[in-house]
Amino acid sequence: MIKKVWMILLLCILFAAVIRAEETGIKIKADARVELMSLIFKLAGAQEYNRCKLPEYDNEVKQYFSKFQDHSVIKMAATLREDGVCFDAVMSMAVHLNNTVELKLIVPPENAVELDKRWPREQIPEFLGKVRDFVQASNFNEFFDRHQVFYQAAENSLTQIIANTGIVPWIDQYIGQTNVFRL
Repeated sequence: MIKKVWMILLLCILFAAVIRAEETGIKIKADARVELMSLIFKLAGAQEYNRCKLPEYDNEVKQYFSKFQDHSVIKMAATLREDGVCFDAVMSMAVHLNNTVELKLIVPPENAVELDKRWPREQIPEFLGKVRDFVQASNFNEFFDRHQVFYQAAENSLTQIIANTGIVPWIDQYIGQTNVFRL
């Protein structure tokens, strides 16, 4: 009986949190482009992308992608990182890609004003060619699709956290109003 009461109470709390999160109007979505760039730089040894706090998922990533450790894009990413392409510069590339199938820049490299300056423009075509090969060789999109339940749990968790912190007005003031955040 006590278990049932606790379960009902927990469901009510979760339901209230979801309703509150939906009231913010913010939609959190996992983004395959972000996951792909994070993964490539993780495999390249970038410390900032090797801080996963979810050991089960981290182990799955390592187990699935370890055989691609010597792929040419991983080696190029390591070199790019040594030359300063790190941290937010990696994400700058991710959000400038159209998707993880074609992997084309939304704007040409020479016109990509918002693309972080640390990306050497002359190396971008070569890098994206190697990324395309990696995506195909590793079946990255299949891996991403198979983990949708995990990504949805992360989306829901972050949506609830944002709703409960009251941070939306600060976000609106700092970066302008938006209703979609990608992780």
